[in-house]
Amino acid sequence: MPGGTSRYRFIGRTPWPVRLVVVAAGLNLVASSVLRSWVSHTAAPDAAHSYALYSHRSATYYAPLAGRYFAGGFLLVHLLCMVAIAFLYHVYRDQLEYVPPRPAAPHVSNSWFLVALVVSPVLLSLVGGFLAGIFWREGAPLSWLLAGALPFPLLSLLGIRSALRTLPDPRHPPIPRWLCWGLGLALSTGTLVLVGWLVV
Repeated sequence: MPGGTSRYRFIGRTPWPVRLVVVAAGLNLVASSVLRSWVSHTAAPDAAHSYALYSHRSATYYAPLAGRYFAGGFLLVHLLCMVAIAFLYHVYRDQLEYVPPRPAAPHVSNSWFLVALVVSPVLLSLVGGFLAGIFWREGAPLSWLLAGALPFPLLSLLGIRSALRTLPDPRHPPIPRWLCWGLGLALSTGTLVLVGWLVV
């Protein structure tokens, strides 16, 4: 049975362009949250604040450049950084070395698998629901809500995939595979919605 995930890493120091893009992606994520409270805005449009960001409560007006960044520019910058990292990994592929997977994880019983199948998506999505609820309460744009909530159902599915691989026979789980995926996705989504609603 396969063990941990195999990956590639740089031989020696990571090239500076890769480090630069990783830092830029991190700063972009931090800036999208921090700058929102620092940049000036108004409740009504004026000559300097003409870009409207709508929420479930009202509209807030920012300077055009700041408004475009908050509305989705930060997400575009983040995606461009991810594309740049993939491109740089291709450019520096001769400096990458293969790291073999870790030894196989010990088998778990079917009962422990079923417990993990229920508990793991719920625990992972508690954070996402709390984050999405705060964004909604503060009137953040829809792109912020999606960016805050969508990773958690995906993480839940990755957790289920890992749990399936630890079974004595991953090809024959105690319940059908499609039901494992569907249950994990339903529990994750339900937790996100419930916790987000309670926070609001």
